[in-house]
Amino acid sequence: MCATGPNFSGCGRTYIGADTLELFVVEAVLHRLDSPELAAALAGASDDPDAERVQADIDQDQAQLDELAHAYGERMIGLSEWLGARKPIEERLTTAKRKLARLGRVSALDGHVGSASALRERWADLPLTKQRAIVAAVLDHIVVGPGRRGYNRFDPDRLRPVWRV
Repeated sequence: MCATGPNFSGCGRTYIGADTLELFVVEAVLHRLDSPELAAALAGASDDPDAERVQADIDQDQAQLDELAHAYGERMIGLSEWLGARKPIEERLTTAKRKLARLGRVSALDGHVGSASALRERWADLPLTKQRAIVAAVLDHIVVGPGRRGYNRFDPDRLRPVWRV
């Protein structure tokens, strides 16, 4: 059995404890919320179409797919026609869903950009779903670099956040 603890070396590897990593992520996200880079990136997001229009496009494409399936089920069109017509509709749906997800991430940050200190005070009281939405709106993932041999404490230099915005 390998050594245990929040941050430890054992079995030839250096581990980072989940609690320590979570604290790092929260602090990194809160720091990013106050950064001019995030404010500049979000300023460009305001040019995106609004969520209602994107949702209407999704609904229209989904209705078209349903209509196409009905036409195939009633033998009004053949399989090759159905497959050919389905592909561009599904591509539009995928694009629109990505756009809507991006807009949803941006809206999760409403009122928090530039006010990380106030958010920091309320963070523990926020529902987990709200915390997750804020983190997901800002952070894509964390790259964990190799550990240093013999260094069995938390090393924030090993962690590199990759930001969405």
